[in-house]
Amino acid sequence: MTKLRKTVATVTLSAAAVAMAAGGIAGLAPLSADAEVTEIAPIAKYEFKDATNFGKDSMGNYDMSYGHAYQEGGTGPIQDKGTMIEGGGVEFAGKFCVAQDQNNNIFSDVTAFTLAFEIKTQTATVDWAHYIGVGNGNNDFSVIAVPGSADARFVALNTENEKLCANNDKCWGAAPMTGIGSTDFSKVIISAQPGGQLKVYVNGTEVTSEEKLPADLPDDWSPYDQNCTFSIGANYNGAAAYQSTGAIKNVVFYDFAMDATAAAAYNTNGKLTPADVKGMTTITGLSVTDES
Repeated sequence: MTKLRKTVATVTLSAAAVAMAAGGIAGLAPLSADAEVTEIAPIAKYEFKDATNFGKDSMGNYDMSYGHAYQEGGTGPIQDKGTMIEGGGVEFAGKFCVAQDQNNNIFSDVTAFTLAFEIKTQTATVDWAHYIGVGNGNNDFSVIAVPGSADARFVALNTENEKLCANNDKCWGAAPMTGIGSTDFSKVIISAQPGGQLKVYVNGTEVTSEEKLPADLPDDWSPYDQNCTFSIGANYNGAAAYQSTGAIKNVVFYDFAMDATAAAAYNTNGKLTPADVKGMTTITGLSVTDES
């Protein structure tokens, strides 16, 4: 049977996607259909095409704001020193941070998700330089941190998180992200399904690491933290820290966990169509799971 875990957000699919029910995935009634839509819409998309507002979400849902650098005893300078680059990207060198507001936090609405982006990293300006993700040491989920070396790139789940680590032999701190460099952009896809797994794909290939990736996730796992929000360029929890140097472009969020087929399609085409998710057992934040 098919179980609907949680209704989070509705993604508009084409009529062909709704017809997936005929292929064995039921329970899609809450989704809307539009015969003219041929691409599955993300819930947030950061293209960095407006140099006056690098935190703008093209979907209009989760705009970000510049952070201020941490400064002992007060608020430091605004971290707005980014440069627009060709192809919908922003380049930065240790003085850039855009972050979601506490009251407009994507993870307060979303459980299952996919985060896709393109990245070039440089030698870290500080240890554990934070490029993109949530938190750095005090939260559930941090993506692309560079601990002091351009040759060591990691995706990390916090080892101190009780929900994640309780009775979990695969609790881990960080897994190396092979394939990411400083010369060309690498395409990264992070797919997270609570009650399932967190998986990572770099340039279309799944990253595996013994006892680390893929990572098992509890049913109630979420990277949500009101005080530590999703950010790019630096870790943000009211002030920017662990600033990084490099470039990021085309950051996209979906409210479902891509499988390997969908990840391969997105890596090739930069988008998803209903045909790309036809065989998936998780569709949108509804987390449709085939339990037959």
